[in-house]
Amino acid sequence: MLHLLLADYALFVGRFHPLVVHLPIGFLLLAVVLELWPGDRVRPAIKVAWVLGAASAVGAALAGWLLASGGGYGGETLFWHRWAGVAVAALAVGGVFLQSRGGITTKVYGLMTAAALTLAGHQGGNLTHGEEYLFQYAPPLVQRISGHTPDSMLVTDWSVRNTDSIAVYAEFLRPVIDDKCVRCHNSEKQNGGLRMDSTHYLLKGGESGPLFVAGNAIASRWHNRVTLPTQNVKAMPPQGERMTFAEVRLLEYWLNEGADTSYVFQLDEVPEDIKALLQRDYALDLRPPPVCGDDARCDVER
Repeated sequence: MLHLLLADYALFVGRFHPLVVHLPIGFLLLAVVLELWPGDRVRPAIKVAWVLGAASAVGAALAGWLLASGGGYGGETLFWHRWAGVAVAALAVGGVFLQSRGGITTKVYGLMTAAALTLAGHQGGNLTHGEEYLFQYAPPLVQRISGHTPDSMLVTDWSVRNTDSIAVYAEFLRPVIDDKCVRCHNSEKQNGGLRMDSTHYLLKGGESGPLFVAGNAIASRWHNRVTLPTQNVKAMPPQGERMTFAEVRLLEYWLNEGADTSYVFQLDEVPEDIKALLQRDYALDLRPPPVCGDDARCDVER
Protein backbone atom coordinates (compact mmCIF):
# COMPACT_ATOMS: atom_id res chain seq x y z
CA MET A 1 0.00 0.00 0.00
CA LEU A 2 2.85 2.36 0.87
CA HIS A 3 4.46 2.03 -2.54
CA LEU A 4 1.15 3.13 -4.13
CA LEU A 5 1.13 6.28 -2.01
CA LEU A 6 4.74 7.07 -2.83
CA ALA A 7 4.33 6.62 -6.59
CA ASP A 8 4.89 9.73 -8.68
CA TYR A 9 1.60 9.73 -10.56
CA ALA A 10 2.23 13.10 -12.19
CA LEU A 11 5.42 11.88 -13.83
CA PHE A 12 3.77 8.56 -14.71
CA VAL A 13 0.99 10.37 -16.59
CA GLY A 14 3.44 12.90 -18.03
CA ARG A 15 5.52 10.25 -19.73
CA PHE A 16 2.55 9.37 -21.93
CA HIS A 17 3.00 12.76 -23.64
CA PRO A 18 5.29 11.52 -26.47
CA LEU A 19 2.69 8.84 -27.26
CA VAL A 20 -0.48 10.93 -26.94
CA VAL A 21 0.92 13.97 -28.76
CA HIS A 22 0.68 12.27 -32.14
CA LEU A 23 -3.10 11.91 -31.89
CA PRO A 24 -4.03 15.63 -32.08
CA ILE A 25 -1.54 16.09 -34.90
CA GLY A 26 -3.38 13.53 -37.02
CA PHE A 27 -6.94 14.44 -36.04
CA LEU A 28 -6.54 18.22 -36.28
CA LEU A 29 -4.67 18.13 -39.58
CA LEU A 30 -7.44 15.87 -40.91
CA ALA A 31 -10.03 18.39 -39.71
CA VAL A 32 -8.20 21.25 -41.45
CA VAL A 33 -7.93 19.33 -44.73
CA LEU A 34 -11.61 18.42 -44.62
CA GLU A 35 -12.53 22.04 -43.87
CA LEU A 36 -10.92 22.96 -47.18
CA TRP A 37 -12.96 20.30 -48.97
CA PRO A 38 -15.64 21.86 -51.24
CA GLY A 39 -19.21 21.48 -50.09
CA ASP A 40 -20.65 20.25 -46.81
CA ARG A 41 -20.97 16.54 -47.51
CA VAL A 42 -18.00 15.75 -45.23
CA ARG A 43 -19.30 17.96 -42.38
CA PRO A 44 -20.07 14.94 -40.11
CA ALA A 45 -16.48 13.69 -40.56
CA ILE A 46 -15.16 17.20 -39.83
CA LYS A 47 -17.07 17.28 -36.55
CA VAL A 48 -15.66 13.91 -35.49
CA ALA A 49 -12.12 15.02 -36.38
CA TRP A 50 -12.45 18.24 -34.37
CA VAL A 51 -13.88 16.43 -31.34
CA LEU A 52 -11.19 13.74 -31.32
CA GLY A 53 -8.52 16.35 -32.03
CA ALA A 54 -9.70 18.55 -29.15
CA ALA A 55 -9.89 15.68 -26.67
CA SER A 56 -6.43 14.38 -27.56
CA ALA A 57 -4.92 17.90 -27.66
CA VAL A 58 -6.14 18.64 -24.14
CA GLY A 59 -4.78 15.29 -22.95
CA ALA A 60 -1.43 15.85 -24.67
CA ALA A 61 -1.10 19.37 -23.22
CA LEU A 62 -1.88 18.12 -19.71
CA ALA A 63 0.54 15.20 -19.97
CA GLY A 64 3.23 17.47 -21.41
CA TRP A 65 2.83 19.97 -18.58
CA LEU A 66 3.18 17.18 -16.01
CA LEU A 67 6.23 15.78 -17.80
CA ALA A 68 7.97 19.17 -17.80
CA SER A 69 7.22 19.66 -14.10
CA GLY A 70 9.21 16.50 -13.34
CA GLY A 71 12.47 18.24 -14.29
CA GLY A 72 14.99 17.54 -17.03
CA TYR A 73 13.60 20.30 -19.25
CA GLY A 74 13.75 24.06 -19.12
CA GLY A 75 14.59 27.24 -20.95
CA GLU A 76 12.97 29.29 -23.68
CA THR A 77 12.20 26.35 -25.96
CA LEU A 78 10.20 24.63 -23.24
CA PHE A 79 8.32 27.89 -22.54
CA TRP A 80 7.23 28.25 -26.17
CA HIS A 81 6.44 24.56 -26.56
CA ARG A 82 4.27 24.57 -23.45
CA TRP A 83 2.20 27.59 -24.41
CA ALA A 84 1.97 26.63 -28.07
CA GLY A 85 0.56 23.30 -26.88
CA VAL A 86 -1.97 25.10 -24.69
CA ALA A 87 -2.89 27.33 -27.65
CA VAL A 88 -3.44 24.26 -29.85
CA ALA A 89 -5.67 22.70 -27.20
CA ALA A 90 -7.69 25.92 -26.85
CA LEU A 91 -8.05 26.34 -30.61
CA ALA A 92 -9.07 22.70 -30.97
CA VAL A 93 -11.81 23.07 -28.35
CA GLY A 94 -12.98 26.25 -30.08
CA GLY A 95 -13.02 24.41 -33.39
CA VAL A 96 -15.53 21.91 -32.02
CA PHE A 97 -18.07 24.69 -31.57
CA LEU A 98 -17.11 26.73 -34.62
CA GLN A 99 -17.00 23.93 -37.19
CA SER A 100 -20.76 23.82 -37.66
CA ARG A 101 -20.71 27.24 -39.33
CA GLY A 102 -18.62 26.14 -42.29
CA GLY A 103 -17.54 28.65 -44.91
CA ILE A 104 -14.48 30.88 -44.99
CA THR A 105 -14.51 31.40 -41.21
CA THR A 106 -13.84 27.77 -40.37
CA LYS A 107 -11.28 27.49 -43.15
CA VAL A 108 -9.23 30.41 -41.77
CA TYR A 109 -9.69 29.10 -38.23
CA GLY A 110 -8.45 25.68 -39.30
CA LEU A 111 -5.33 27.18 -40.90
CA MET A 112 -4.63 29.12 -37.68
CA THR A 113 -4.89 25.87 -35.74
CA ALA A 114 -2.51 24.15 -38.15
CA ALA A 115 0.01 27.00 -37.74
CA ALA A 116 -0.11 26.70 -33.94
CA LEU A 117 0.23 22.93 -34.26
CA THR A 118 3.31 23.35 -36.47
CA LEU A 119 4.93 25.73 -33.98
CA ALA A 120 4.25 23.43 -31.04
CA GLY A 121 5.58 20.42 -32.94
CA HIS A 122 8.73 22.23 -34.03
CA GLN A 123 9.53 23.37 -30.50
CA GLY A 124 8.86 19.88 -29.20
CA GLY A 125 11.25 18.44 -31.77
CA ASN A 126 13.91 20.93 -30.67
CA LEU A 127 13.47 19.79 -27.07
CA THR A 128 13.85 16.09 -27.79
CA HIS A 129 16.34 16.08 -30.65
CA GLY A 130 18.15 19.41 -30.45
CA GLU A 131 17.87 22.52 -32.60
CA GLU A 132 20.25 21.17 -35.25
CA TYR A 133 18.35 17.92 -35.82
CA LEU A 134 16.06 19.09 -38.62
CA PHE A 135 18.77 20.60 -40.83
CA GLN A 136 21.75 18.40 -39.96
CA TYR A 137 21.56 16.39 -43.20
CA ALA A 138 19.83 18.98 -45.36
CA PRO A 139 21.46 20.12 -48.64
CA PRO A 140 24.16 22.80 -48.06
CA LEU A 141 21.99 25.55 -49.56
CA VAL A 142 19.12 24.75 -47.18
CA GLN A 143 21.55 24.60 -44.27
CA ARG A 144 22.92 28.05 -45.08
CA ILE A 145 19.43 29.56 -45.39
CA SER A 146 18.43 28.06 -42.04
CA GLY A 147 21.62 29.27 -40.36
CA HIS A 148 23.02 25.76 -39.92
CA THR A 149 26.70 25.33 -40.74
CA PRO A 150 27.03 22.77 -43.57
CA ASP A 151 28.97 19.67 -42.59
CA SER A 152 31.23 20.20 -45.60
CA MET A 153 32.49 23.39 -43.98
CA LEU A 154 33.51 21.52 -40.83
CA VAL A 155 36.15 19.35 -42.50
CA THR A 156 39.59 20.22 -41.12
CA ASP A 157 42.54 20.77 -43.43
CA TRP A 158 45.32 19.22 -41.36
CA SER A 159 47.99 20.16 -43.90
CA VAL A 160 47.99 23.73 -42.59
CA ARG A 161 48.05 22.70 -38.92
CA ASN A 162 50.95 22.05 -36.63
CA THR A 163 50.52 18.45 -35.48
CA ASP A 164 52.33 19.29 -32.24
CA SER A 165 49.45 21.53 -31.09
CA ILE A 166 46.31 19.49 -31.83
CA ALA A 167 44.14 19.42 -28.70
CA VAL A 168 42.31 16.11 -28.38
CA TYR A 169 39.28 17.52 -26.56
CA ALA A 170 38.73 20.65 -28.65
CA GLU A 171 39.41 19.08 -32.05
CA PHE A 172 37.80 15.65 -31.67
CA LEU A 173 35.69 15.25 -28.54
CA ARG A 174 33.92 18.61 -28.35
CA PRO A 175 32.38 18.25 -31.84
CA VAL A 176 31.14 14.75 -30.92
CA ILE A 177 29.61 16.06 -27.69
CA ASP A 178 27.83 18.86 -29.55
CA ASP A 179 26.55 16.44 -32.18
CA LYS A 180 25.53 13.44 -30.09
CA CYS A 181 25.24 14.46 -26.44
CA VAL A 182 24.00 18.05 -26.20
CA ARG A 183 20.53 17.23 -27.53
CA CYS A 184 19.75 15.58 -24.17
CA HIS A 185 22.09 17.60 -21.94
CA ASN A 186 21.69 21.32 -22.56
CA SER A 187 20.33 24.46 -20.95
CA GLU A 188 16.75 23.39 -21.64
CA LYS A 189 16.96 19.66 -21.09
CA GLN A 190 19.20 17.99 -18.53
CA ASN A 191 18.70 14.24 -18.43
CA GLY A 192 20.12 13.01 -15.15
CA GLY A 193 20.76 16.61 -14.11
CA LEU A 194 23.69 16.73 -16.53
CA ARG A 195 24.59 19.54 -18.93
CA MET A 196 27.20 19.07 -21.64
CA ASP A 197 26.66 22.17 -23.78
CA SER A 198 29.56 23.83 -21.96
CA THR A 199 32.86 22.38 -20.76
CA HIS A 200 32.24 23.93 -17.36
CA TYR A 201 29.05 21.93 -16.85
CA LEU A 202 30.57 18.77 -18.32
CA LEU A 203 33.33 18.87 -15.70
CA LYS A 204 30.73 19.51 -12.99
CA GLY A 205 28.84 16.26 -13.61
CA GLY A 206 25.21 15.44 -12.88
CA GLU A 207 22.89 13.98 -10.27
CA SER A 208 24.90 10.74 -10.10
CA GLY A 209 28.17 12.55 -9.52
CA PRO A 210 31.20 13.19 -11.75
CA LEU A 211 30.90 12.18 -15.38
CA PHE A 212 34.38 10.69 -15.48
CA VAL A 213 37.43 9.76 -13.45
CA ALA A 214 40.55 11.48 -14.78
CA GLY A 215 43.18 8.89 -15.59
CA ASN A 216 40.79 5.93 -15.54
CA ALA A 217 38.46 5.48 -18.49
CA ILE A 218 37.12 2.12 -17.31
CA ALA A 219 35.95 3.66 -14.03
CA SER A 220 34.33 6.60 -15.83
CA ARG A 221 30.53 6.68 -16.12
CA TRP A 222 30.81 8.50 -19.45
CA HIS A 223 32.89 5.76 -21.03
CA ASN A 224 30.68 3.03 -19.58
CA ARG A 225 27.47 4.54 -20.95
CA VAL A 226 28.73 5.04 -24.52
CA THR A 227 30.05 1.46 -24.70
CA LEU A 228 26.90 -0.30 -23.42
CA PRO A 229 24.95 -2.42 -25.95
CA THR A 230 22.27 -0.52 -27.84
CA GLN A 231 19.46 -2.52 -26.22
CA ASN A 232 20.57 -1.47 -22.72
CA VAL A 233 18.28 1.26 -21.35
CA LYS A 234 21.30 3.12 -19.96
CA ALA A 235 23.19 3.20 -23.27
CA MET A 236 24.02 6.69 -24.47
CA PRO A 237 22.84 8.33 -26.54
CA PRO A 238 19.46 6.59 -26.20
CA GLN A 239 18.41 7.71 -29.69
CA GLY A 240 20.14 8.74 -32.86
CA GLU A 241 23.63 7.96 -34.07
CA ARG A 242 25.97 6.51 -31.46
CA MET A 243 29.65 7.30 -31.06
CA THR A 244 31.84 5.51 -33.58
CA PHE A 245 34.62 3.14 -32.58
CA ALA A 246 37.21 5.84 -33.30
CA GLU A 247 35.32 8.42 -31.20
CA VAL A 248 35.02 6.02 -28.26
CA ARG A 249 38.70 5.12 -28.54
CA LEU A 250 39.70 8.81 -28.56
CA LEU A 251 37.49 9.42 -25.52
CA GLU A 252 39.13 6.49 -23.73
CA TYR A 253 42.60 7.76 -24.66
CA TRP A 254 41.81 11.29 -23.46
CA LEU A 255 40.38 10.06 -20.16
CA ASN A 256 43.35 7.81 -19.47
CA GLU A 257 45.73 10.68 -20.22
CA GLY A 258 44.18 12.76 -17.45
CA ALA A 259 41.07 14.31 -19.09
CA ASP A 260 42.80 17.68 -19.48
CA THR A 261 40.86 19.85 -21.95
CA SER A 262 44.15 21.43 -23.10
CA TYR A 263 45.93 18.11 -23.63
CA VAL A 264 47.62 17.85 -27.05
CA PHE A 265 48.90 14.77 -28.85
CA GLN A 266 52.37 13.72 -27.71
CA LEU A 267 53.55 12.33 -31.01
CA ASP A 268 56.07 9.95 -29.48
CA GLU A 269 53.48 8.51 -27.10
CA VAL A 270 50.34 8.20 -29.22
CA PRO A 271 49.41 4.48 -29.52
CA GLU A 272 49.64 3.02 -32.99
CA ASP A 273 45.95 2.12 -33.10
CA ILE A 274 45.05 5.75 -32.37
CA LYS A 275 47.31 6.89 -35.20
CA ALA A 276 45.68 4.41 -37.55
CA LEU A 277 42.16 5.54 -36.58
CA LEU A 278 43.07 9.21 -36.99
CA GLN A 279 44.44 8.54 -40.45
CA ARG A 280 41.48 6.39 -41.49
CA ASP A 281 38.60 8.47 -40.10
CA TYR A 282 40.03 12.00 -39.98
CA ALA A 283 42.74 11.99 -42.66
CA LEU A 284 45.22 13.06 -39.96
CA ASP A 285 48.65 11.48 -40.32
CA LEU A 286 50.69 11.61 -37.12
CA ARG A 287 53.47 9.44 -38.44
CA PRO A 288 56.90 11.12 -38.44
CA PRO A 289 58.07 12.38 -41.84
CA PRO A 290 60.65 10.22 -43.66
CA VAL A 291 64.30 11.00 -42.99
CA CYS A 292 66.10 11.86 -46.24
CA GLY A 293 69.87 11.88 -46.56
CA ASP A 294 71.80 13.97 -49.08
CA ASP A 295 71.71 11.24 -51.70
CA ALA A 296 68.52 9.49 -50.59
CA ARG A 297 65.16 9.67 -52.27
CA CYS A 298 62.14 10.18 -50.03
CA ASP A 299 59.22 7.88 -50.43
CA VAL A 300 56.51 10.42 -51.22
CA GLU A 301 53.82 7.79 -51.55
CA ARG A 302 53.87 6.91 -47.84
